Amino acid sequence: MYTSKKIFKLVISLIIVIHCMIFVEMLCLGIKPMMIYNIFSIIAYLICLYLIEKEYYNYVFFFAYLEIILHSYMAAVCIGWTFGFTLYMVALVPVGFYMEYFINEDKHNIKVPFLLGVLDMVIFISCQTFSDSFGPVYTNINPLVRELTYSFNAVCAIGMLLGFSVIFLQELNSNHDALKDMNEKLGKMAKLDTLTGLFNRRGIKPFLDVCAVSGNQFCIGMCDIDDFKNVNDSYGHDVGDAVIAETARIIRADIKPDDHVCRWGGEEFVFLIDCADIDEGSRIAEKIRLDVENRMLEIFGKKIAFTITIGITEYVSGETVDETIARADKRMYSGKHSGKNIVVNKDMEI
Repeated sequence: MYTSKKIFKLVISLIIVIHCMIFVEMLCLGIKPMMIYNIFSIIAYLICLYLIEKEYYNYVFFFAYLEIILHSYMAAVCIGWTFGFTLYMVALVPVGFYMEYFINEDKHNIKVPFLLGVLDMVIFISCQTFSDSFGPVYTNINPLVRELTYSFNAVCAIGMLLGFSVIFLQELNSNHDALKDMNEKLGKMAKLDTLTGLFNRRGIKPFLDVCAVSGNQFCIGMCDIDDFKNVNDSYGHDVGDAVIAETARIIRADIKPDDHVCRWGGEEFVFLIDCADIDEGSRIAEKIRLDVENRMLEIFGKKIAFTITIGITEYVSGETVDETIARADKRMYSGKHSGKNIVVNKDMEI
């Protein structure tokens, strides 16, 4: 909004400069109605600068719309159609649609700018009809002045069209980039667990699928915090969340930088160890288990110890990743029935 405010101030400032130049021209030509009108226009546009500062953009637009129409009509009456002042009315049409887009961000209603455009067209035609039928009030004007004034007004009107077209395009690009960034952020958020910052099931799945088709050895570990319900019941859910977050931090720190871990659900985690056989996977899993066992959390003045049980397995070519995860889950479940706080790397009878 701040950048737009600066742009609108620049536009209004340019309009003030144009009116000052027109005033000087009318002064030299001795056309008093146009002189007086331009003085009031300059004062009014100076007030518009204040309105822009207060972000009353609707008032500024409607005033500018009315002022340009009246100025064009007065010019057609006083000095005729051929001076080109009515060209500004042509440039007004897209400005109305831009202002609707800019001011009403939530819902764009084309009725108002469309009706203003139709009104603009009617007045434009009526200016030509009046000028052709009755002729200008002031006729003793040098043809060279007429040609130069027309050229000047044509350049200003076309510049106005180009300027607002560029601004409109920049607004669209900016909104497109903002929407793209928001979609990317939402996409990332949908794949992340808010408590731990790890991937959720959706987030880790693409990495598991890539490993399955890569032809490389890899291991999948499934771990669960032992007696986690007792932690929640004894210390509360805030402490339980802290235990989950600390477990996630330890797993993330102990696996390789290129490997991945996700919060599978509740107090369960799944981690992927790429380019590793069962021996390498078991070694890393044991390190994770020991680091968790040796970690003591101090929360609310209380020291809390906790452990995890891990099932680790190597991917077998031809099976699905879900089958590999199910085998790791089964081994973890076996460890739960074998005393907990253990790494299980082979199938066991329960």
